[in-house]
Amino acid sequence: MSTEPNTPNPTSNPNVQQQGEPSRKLAFASLILGIIGVSFLVAGISIGLVAAIPGLLPALPAVICGHKAISREKKYPSEYGGRGMAIMGLILGYIMCAISLFLTVGYIIYISR
Repeated sequence: MSTEPNTPNPTSNPNVQQQGEPSRKLAFASLILGIIGVSFLVAGISIGLVAAIPGLLPALPAVICGHKAISREKKYPSEYGGRGMAIMGLILGYIMCAISLFLTVGYIIYISR
């Protein structure tokens, strides 16, 4: 056997990025935050109209992570990936922002009468 004893094994360390495997962490975070935003919005609507505001909490980071993931994927395609997940996270995040803001403004108009 001609293995060097001081050479680290890349498969034994999960923190080492292997060649050819682009990172999808930001895209995955965007998708998960978008899904959490949907669940917060559904839970908020089932509890009451005012509770639609928590849908914004995960939706805004979903949009930010999605844009960062797409930007990095364009600049460094060999290092970053997950464009589809990032786009889905963006779509969910923007939809949750719009619905939450619409319901909140509607509620404010309703209580001001």
